Amino acid sequence: MRASVVSGTSYESSKRSCVQPHAMISSLCCYVGHARGSPMKNASPEEKKLGFRIHALVFVPTMIVLLIINIVIGAPYWVLWVLLGWGIGLLSHWWFVLGPGAGKARPT
Repeated sequence: MRASVVSGTSYESSKRSCVQPHAMISSLCCYVGHARGSPMKNASPEEKKLGFRIHALVFVPTMIVLLIINIVIGAPYWVLWVLLGWGIGLLSHWWFVLGPGAGKARPT
């Protein structure tokens, strides 16, 4: 049995505790904790879609905050580099979860 990220509990008991999350934050924490315990290549399509949704939901507000900070600070406009780098990561995540690359699973 694997050790859980939750102190003092087993992986299985922490997995059971995620069945009925009390808030969105706890369900995100449960998801992240389970992702650490198993490779995402073995995740179900629903888990992969959830991972992409979380990625996109974190990307948008973070980029808005960084854009506001960069506008307040002024030139040089470094936020474009963050947008480019993280945008490529988000695009590749979409490609392999929902896009053309989603159906092409590599044999293990």
